[in-house]
Amino acid sequence: MIGYGFHPDAQRDFVEAIQFYRKIDPRLAEDFITAIDEGILAIRANPRTWRALRKNIRRYLVRRFPFGIYYTHHVDSVTIWAVFHLSQKPDKWITRLR
Repeated sequence: MIGYGFHPDAQRDFVEAIQFYRKIDPRLAEDFITAIDEGILAIRANPRTWRALRKNIRRYLVRRFPFGIYYTHHVDSVTIWAVFHLSQKPDKWITRLR
């Protein structure tokens, strides 16, 4: 399985979402973490499975939660650029690619 890494802002997205769900219910936060982990495993196993949205940016839709994992695939790694709520405009995170 290929390696992966988070852009620092993507890591922040993830932590902020966990904190949000933890305030509602700690079990919900754990379910969210599990869903993200499952998504990352799926991406690492088959990174080309999900449709490219723009150039080589792909989006994995997270099971049960209204989030997408936005990533790029390289020969031997995946870079996660955002863990983003689907109601937000992608312009907010797309500048991370620069």
